[in-house]
Amino acid sequence: MGFTAYLGNQLKDYVQKLQKINLVRTKERVGLIRARVVGANNAKGEVVIFLDAHCEANKGWLPPLVERIALDHRTAVCPTIDFIDHNTFQYKPMDPYIRGTFNWRFDYKERSITSEQRQRRKDPTEEVK
Repeated sequence: MGFTAYLGNQLKDYVQKLQKINLVRTKERVGLIRARVVGANNAKGEVVIFLDAHCEANKGWLPPLVERIALDHRTAVCPTIDFIDHNTFQYKPMDPYIRGTFNWRFDYKERSITSEQRQRRKDPTEEVK
């Protein structure tokens, strides 16, 4: 049995017990973005969320994101992502006054919000525009 054997029937059996999860497989490796497109095309819910393996979902992380989508269905949201140190496996929460940004090449960077934006926010879960 190979290193990834648990991704076969063992995963299929586990997912079937979860009931609300639908396991979708491609016939060949397609890469991250195409896999997400396949997942989105097969999604049955009203909201699609992708979490990478390096993401740590914390208590209360989902409601602020879904609220933004409920207010405007054309919204794409990106949370501040806490992380786990790859050397020590220590959980490290992200500063709530950092925001993720994209440039025209779609490179992702984290930047501090301005002092004006910080003053306008009523709490750390409020969006930054």
